Amino acid sequence: MLVFEREKVPKEGIGTNKKGKKEKMLVLEKKRGKKRTMEKRAMEKRAMEKRAMETTVKETKPCKKRSWKRKWLTRMVVALLAVLCLGLAGCSGYSSSFTATILISSNTPDSSSVEFSTLKGTKVLQMKTKKDGAKLEYSGKLDKGSITVYYDEDGTKKELFSISEGEAVEENVTISRKGTVYVIIETDGKCEGGRFTFKIK
Repeated sequence: MLVFEREKVPKEGIGTNKKGKKEKMLVLEKKRGKKRTMEKRAMEKRAMEKRAMETTVKETKPCKKRSWKRKWLTRMVVALLAVLCLGLAGCSGYSSSFTATILISSNTPDSSSVEFSTLKGTKVLQMKTKKDGAKLEYSGKLDKGSITVYYDEDGTKKELFSISEGEAVEENVTISRKGTVYVIIETDGKCEGGRFTFKIK
């Protein structure tokens, strides 16, 4: 174990000579210095490192919490969106899947319409009847291609009408009971210049 001793420094003062008399002379005086052992230095170093680590942990902990919360919220939003999509498409069994250009669509509980420049695929509309025996009035025209329109009022998909190039249609059908009515527009390949309207009366 290393010890740093105090250094002796000569200083003028009162001393005793060989004859026993006091007189002025240079006297060695111990200068105050630092007295530290290697063990003490090691302890101080460990204490400093500990304080530094505690400071670092305090500074980074809130960031980790925020990051964890952000990830948790993101996962919750994704899960809710997935459940919502499954609820909208999965309960009825019908979902839209199409490619189109200049498509204008409107969908309310008692009326719906679709107008497009080009359409390929399936477009689903959803309406509601408020009474038994309501009428579903529909009309449609098509410049090019072939389209079949179906409806479902009771869990069964039924053909409503078919329309081909240059044709137009305007009819109505009776909905036997109140509730949700699905209208499913299905194209046979790519169709052009179509316009369809549906109304609950």
